[in-house]
Amino acid sequence: GLIMFLGVYFICGLTARYTNVSIGILMAISQASNMITNPIINFATLKNKMNASEPIVRSFYQRKESKISEKTLVSTIDTIKIDLDELKDKNKVLLKNIHLEFKRGKKYMITGPSGCGKTTLLKTIKGLYSTNAVTINGLTHAEFF
Repeated sequence: GLIMFLGVYFICGLTARYTNVSIGILMAISQASNMITNPIINFATLKNKMNASEPIVRSFYQRKESKISEKTLVSTIDTIKIDLDELKDKNKVLLKNIHLEFKRGKKYMITGPSGCGKTTLLKTIKGLYSTNAVTINGLTHAEFF
């Protein structure tokens, strides 16, 4: 799509230079090409985003299906509490001094520079790192899953 978009402008430029076509007609051709190429570019961008998120969604459903037991049947999650002094993986400190509580119905935003631990925090909440510092409705991951 982007190549088509730039190609039209290139062709319009060559046409304007070597022919007597008016700028108005060239602009009309350019606008018409935008109506064709923009949906293609938008679709390609959306498809790339969907492809990038597929492994995350797939792992969520696989984990959900493989870990369900009678004790995990909770209708809603009311609170997620994190009381983490330090999280290590292979003697590397991943998170330090995280004390948070998320309540149902409230909105939260996790921000910070690249590499500060935002994704690691979410993975910890999800249960990918073994710790008893995260509780969901008062239950640790071991009790919850």
